Order: sequence, then structure tokens, then C-alpha cells
Amino acid sequence: MEDGFYLQEEEKVAKSLPLETLKREKDFKNLLNSGLNFKTDIARFFYSRKDNFPIRYGIVVSKKLGNSVTRNKIRRLFREALRIKTDLIIMPVDFVIMPYKFCGDVEFSRIVTGIDKFIEFISKR
Repeated sequence: MEDGFYLQEEEKVAKSLPLETLKREKDFKNLLNSGLNFKTDIARFFYSRKDNFPIRYGIVVSKKLGNSVTRNKIRRLFREALRIKTDLIIMPVDFVIMPYKFCGDVEFSRIVTGIDKFIEFISKR
């Protein structure tokens, strides 16, 4: 019985839209220079719509935000919030997240709320 439960959970994960990371510097620069942007209280989002899937994202954390441990913690928090909210993204889009300076001390629920606002904004447009 337990095996059936785990298989059902894996099927739910597989049905959500594909989410990949941006890898090339060219893609990051293109989004940051010519993409549209949206600001929340925790981060600035640069995004660009496209015609096909997968959805690609990048997280840019400046050295101004702290040492490597702090920067990686911020990246992990945003990545986890994205994983939770992936099923709400209904259209193909590339986006970059630039957290603000105080994000190292922010509660996880506030990060999830900020990503929720961004997803709601792009789905209306």
C-alpha cells in the first residue's frame, strides 16, 4: 500500500510544468537588459514571455547581500518557494529573480508571498 502512495505522489510532480534554470550568460543579460520587470517587497523580477516550454529561471544574488553562506541560503529559499508554486505558472516564461539586501533575514512565508504576487502578475498579462 505504501508503494502505491509514493507512486501517486511522483505522478503529481511529473505532471507539473517543466522548470529549468537559465545557464548561459547571454540569456541572463538579455533578460536583465531588455526584459520587463516587476518589483515586490522582497525582490525584483525580470521576465520575458516566449512561445514554448520549458519555463526557465535564474536567481542572481549579489555579493552585497553577504558571504557565500548567506547568498546560498537565499538561493535555496527562493528555489524552494519556486518549487512549491510551480503549478501556478500557466504560460511559458523566462525570468530572473534579484533579491533585495534584507532577504537573508526574511521569513520563508514572505518569500512565497512575493513569488505568488509575481506569478499572479504575469498570468494576468
